[in-house]
Amino acid sequence: MLRSDAENTVRNWDEFDKRIFKWVREFVPNDFMVLKKKKAVDWEGKEKIEYEIDLTNSTAKMKDLDHEELIKKMVSEELIYVQAYSSWVSPLNLKTGGCICSSWILNDNKYLHESFCPKYVDPFKV
Repeated sequence: MLRSDAENTVRNWDEFDKRIFKWVREFVPNDFMVLKKKKAVDWEGKEKIEYEIDLTNSTAKMKDLDHEELIKKMVSEELIYVQAYSSWVSPLNLKTGGCICSSWILNDNKYLHESFCPKYVDPFKV
């Protein structure tokens, strides 16, 4: 992502508004982070903007980010903007694709879901 695109995404973000980002890391499944923009005061008394991680709705933990850290992670595509947060979109469902039996973690998992899982496909009826 270009720095100008990342700046535009952040500029159009209202205070206390929450947004969902995909956290891409090597060798581990992607996580989905819910960030909330807020104003804060640093140790010198200057006002600054921080992005607080909503730990109750995110699928992993990350330290809160300042403006430059967020832009840097967006430009390097470590954090990818997905959408604005709403109560009907769960970061956990984004991560698992709706799977509740933990088969989402395995590759080529079409027929590995348990019968109680919404992603279950009966291999004998295909």
